[in-house]
Amino acid sequence: MVVNVAPEPATPGSDVGRRRALRARLIAERDAFVASPAFSAACEALSTHLRAALAPLEPACLGLYWPLRSEFNAAEAI
Repeated sequence: MVVNVAPEPATPGSDVGRRRALRARLIAERDAFVASPAFSAACEALSTHLRAALAPLEPACLGLYWPLRSEFNAAEAI
């Protein structure tokens, strides 16, 4: 027997509320990093490392994810 249970309300002290607050804080931190001068250097370093890791593998097919918001864009690196 399956019982539908209403989801926990997202109050500030609930687990759901804390997770939402943490997610919002981490997204804000990432957005601040993207706006900083260190972002382009970090992207270049990550791109270089990604290309070096893929070169010996010579993949005929490679699946990538589409970046959301300010996530690293691996397609641009390749």
